[in-house]
Amino acid sequence: MNHTDVPILKYDLPDMAFFQQTTTGNDAFVHIPAFRAIVLGRGSDPELAFHPEAVLADGIPVYKRPSGGETVLLSPETLVLASVRTGIKLSSPHRFFKLFSDTIIGVLTRNGIKDACQRGISDVSVGPLKVLGSSIYWHRDRLLYHAVLNVNEPVENMERYLKHPPREPDYRAGRRHGDFVTTLRACGCETEMTALGTQLETALRAAN
Repeated sequence: MNHTDVPILKYDLPDMAFFQQTTTGNDAFVHIPAFRAIVLGRGSDPELAFHPEAVLADGIPVYKRPSGGETVLLSPETLVLASVRTGIKLSSPHRFFKLFSDTIIGVLTRNGIKDACQRGISDVSVGPLKVLGSSIYWHRDRLLYHAVLNVNEPVENMERYLKHPPREPDYRAGRRHGDFVTTLRACGCETEMTALGTQLETALRAAN
């Protein structure tokens, strides 16, 4: 059993429309995935990304998204965030990562999370533990910020399905998933997921 036994599906989850939109202005969309799935970044090598035996045994679909970044696990216990800006000249993505990270950190802080900060290039962590990973997709004058926020997905599932990434931020320092990732619930956030998603969507749409 190997990675060639696992079909890699074209990304068609609800936020795919944000990769394709031609509207102008700022917009945002936050949704709760309907099922557990693995999503590869544009340049991810499946052989380095996931454990095929576990994926096949549990019937976990594997997608590849248009944006970069490392492989992620989605589930009904995560929030997928997308926010678009148009009329943007190609430049360093770092100011946009900071814009969106600061916006998300503000929402988390208002919902009982202490010590949230941006780490690495684009992660949001609570203390030393990651709760959100993100990437940016830039096409012509259109920028899409794309992120996954772990509300309550057990880190044990990341251990089961995902391999250690081939690239990692310095602050990870070689830690396995179980020692590196946490959940908002474990950090004290009790806000219901739909309400939290609505807050994030509103804040991301207004961020400038």
